[in-house]
Amino acid sequence: MRRNVLMYFAFIFFFSCNQIKENQSNAKENLIKTESVTEKKSSKSSTKIVLGVDKDEINALVKNIYEINGEVFIDLDFVQIKFKNVDERVVINENPKIRTYKIDSESLIYSKDCKTLNLKELIRSKSKILQDKTIILVGEAKGGRMQSLNFGCYG
Repeated sequence: MRRNVLMYFAFIFFFSCNQIKENQSNAKENLIKTESVTEKKSSKSSTKIVLGVDKDEINALVKNIYEINGEVFIDLDFVQIKFKNVDERVVINENPKIRTYKIDSESLIYSKDCKTLNLKELIRSKSKILQDKTIILVGEAKGGRMQSLNFGCYG
């Protein structure tokens, strides 16, 4: 009887050690697979930009304006505008998701002082636009491209 008990414990000990080694090996394989998937995703995200959806009326905070391979993009954070009184506007940001749109030569761009801008002028005005936190961009997008952008010429 004693011999059977010893054999039983030896058997359990042997298989539990093998199971631990197998689990460690699987964990290492999973870690390697996870790292390679992350690298593939990050390399894809640096070359491919996901563009925002069609929207007839956009009210947004401008987060960034940038150029990649000769194409101009804008990152927007959509907001809602509510008015408490005639002169008091309240900006509500319920979803801080950033959406990216392409801007091209067909996009109609108005500056805060109601001047029409081309792409080069927009890029030159980038820092001024990004620093002015009172600007609420009003625009329209179709096919991932901004058709119109208004940086404050509301009157």
